Amino acid sequence: MSYGQDEIALAVRYGIINGKPGNILDPLGISTRAEAAAIIYRLFTFLGI
Repeated sequence: MSYGQDEIALAVRYGIINGKPGNILDPLGISTRAEAAAIIYRLFTFLGI
């Protein structure tokens, strides 16, 4: 099992991280500002902040 795999799976399960089209996660890929902002927004929403 890769480092952080459990944590990423949990974030996907709760809808915080969606991945790329086709249900693919690309941990070594480049994220745009919009993608990063969307993840932060979904995390804060999930946490009730």
